[in-house]
Order: sequence, then structure tokens, then C-alpha cells
Amino acid sequence: MREEFDCALSFPDKMSPTKALTMKDYENQITALKKENFNLKLRIYFMEERMQQKCDDSTEDIFKTNIELKVELESMKRDLAEKQELLVSAS
Repeated sequence: MREEFDCALSFPDKMSPTKALTMKDYENQITALKKENFNLKLRIYFMEERMQQKCDDSTEDIFKTNIELKVELESMKRDLAEKQELLVSAS
């Protein structure tokens, strides 16, 4: 009786505390839970794929930005050196 009452609390729309679930009801519940489990696994898979892609994209963007900044830094260093030479030669 305790198990029937616990089932009634878990699935109140399926049964009352005095009525036991039939084998078909159990099979339907198992089928529904398997579908839900599969859908959740699929959702997790796609979320992990999206996270990995975002991580890869952001890492790649960081490396590209770093390279661009290093190139710009070297270019500015050369410009500064040229301007300092011009100042020295002008004075």
C-alpha cells in the first residue's frame, strides 16, 4: 500500500492511492521517460557542441587579435625610430 501511495504522489494524474498501475501504464511511463532522456541527451550534446565552437572561435579570435596587435606595435616602433632619426638630423 505504501508503494501505491508513493506512486500516486509521483504520478497523481495517472492513478489514485487505491488503484494500482497496470503493466501498460508502467510501459507508457518508461517509454515517456526514455523519450525525455533521449531528448535531454541530445540537447546536452548540441549545447556542448555550441560551447566548444564558441570557445574555439574566441580562442582563434584572441590569437588573430594578438598577432595584429604585435604587427601594429612593430610598425609603430619603426615609425617612432624614423621620426626620432629625423628629429636628430634636424637639430
